[in-house]
Amino acid sequence: MRSMSMKIVLSSALVGLMALVATEVSARPGRPAKPRGAVSGLEMGIEGTMQVPPGGRLRWYVTVYEIVRGRDLRPAVGATLKALASFHRRAPVATATTDRYGRARIAFSLPETLEQPFKLIVEARSPRGAKRRFDVEVRLAP
Repeated sequence: MRSMSMKIVLSSALVGLMALVATEVSARPGRPAKPRGAVSGLEMGIEGTMQVPPGGRLRWYVTVYEIVRGRDLRPAVGATLKALASFHRRAPVATATTDRYGRARIAFSLPETLEQPFKLIVEARSPRGAKRRFDVEVRLAP
């Protein structure tokens, strides 16, 4: 009988402790708790030139990662990329979708009449809705 009452006391204490921990986690100020494995953002690695001659072709190799649990990275499979240039505001100059490793290639030709550096924006969006934006000024090569 004593061992049964001890088990009930221990079970009750364990349930109470679990409720206290759950309340503490959900009561944290700031952002709400995300489910395990939730994506909290994107990170991009971009390789390519920052200087292109008028009429030349700009090629960038992009790798997109999802930030998981605020610290881990995994490839952003199926993320969409848009490259927007200040010399062509009507539509993206290039679009791409990442492969199973989170990689994609962005490439487009510059107008031969371009006379000044231009602003280039790369926007990434994962299938889970996370977004990342990178902007830079691309110089013209002689």
